[in-house]
Amino acid sequence: MDELDQLLNELGAISAGAPASPTATSAPTPSMPAPVVAPVLPPAPIFTEALPPAPVFSKQPSNISPPATAPRVDVLIVSPLADKRPPAPAPAPRPAHANDADILPASSRTCASCHEPIHGAYVVALDQTWHPAHLRCSVCEKVLGTGTFFEHEGALLCQQHHLELAAPRCAYCSNAIEERCVSALGKTWHPEHFFCCHCGKVFAATDGFLEHQGQAYCEEDYLALFAPKCAGCVRPVLADTVNALDKVWHPACFACAECKAPFANGTFFPYEGMPYCEVHYHAKKGSLCPACTKPIVGKCINAMDKRWHPACFVCSFCKVTLNKTPFKGHENKPFCNPCHTRLYG
Repeated sequence: MDELDQLLNELGAISAGAPASPTATSAPTPSMPAPVVAPVLPPAPIFTEALPPAPVFSKQPSNISPPATAPRVDVLIVSPLADKRPPAPAPAPRPAHANDADILPASSRTCASCHEPIHGAYVVALDQTWHPAHLRCSVCEKVLGTGTFFEHEGALLCQQHHLELAAPRCAYCSNAIEERCVSALGKTWHPEHFFCCHCGKVFAATDGFLEHQGQAYCEEDYLALFAPKCAGCVRPVLADTVNALDKVWHPACFACAECKAPFANGTFFPYEGMPYCEVHYHAKKGSLCPACTKPIVGKCINAMDKRWHPACFVCSFCKVTLNKTPFKGHENKPFCNPCHTRLYG
């Protein structure tokens, strides 16, 4: 305790600035060094670097999400003209235009008529933009902006002037064709005015027609009026034909005019513009032997207003050849004189 009291006295003397008493001085114990009093300073500031939180990756490789703690940032883009420009009107319904023009939302465009910027709605026509109020008919100046209009040779026309100046004309009534149109024979027609010029039947959309000298005919009337007629049955010939004697025939109708037998070998005999088989040709010509009923080719005997094969001209009773013998006739049959006398006196 004495040593501790002495140490405390020395510390008090030092702090008071007075020298310590020699009697009170004693060497410190070697095992207890004197404490060193350091000045008390304010703590040095510690600077730390704020780092952003590490991103958190989800387990799905196709979907990377931001950290759950990342704040949401909303970006607002403000146009420099926002305080001077009125709000754009809502887009109007698209009108039905002949050239498929559109009323589009407001945009920075130039009007093809006044060459001023377009800040509101505009119309596209002829590959140009227009104020709706400046799109006008080239003839009557009627505003076309929200109505139906037509383009013709680079000019814009209202419906009335399109009908008067550019619409096709019906070849029958000469009036303008406003809606559906039929193009045929190098002309245009109202559908109800394109009909058969013979019977008046209106051609339906799926019907065909036949033309003759610039006129349209239905098939029935065309065939009846202009198709070639068969010389045998007098009906129109539509498919296969036989041309003979300057006429046309159905193959089934080309036969002997007398017996109607077809010409098996293709050979026929013309007489007075009609075809005949050999037998009936000679019958018509009077060259059919009355005895054997066969055609006479070559030499013949003219007797009793008929022609006979020389070998067939014999007495009807005794069969003697009469080509160089006097004969007499009875009931269109020849007889030698003895047989005629014996039989008929």
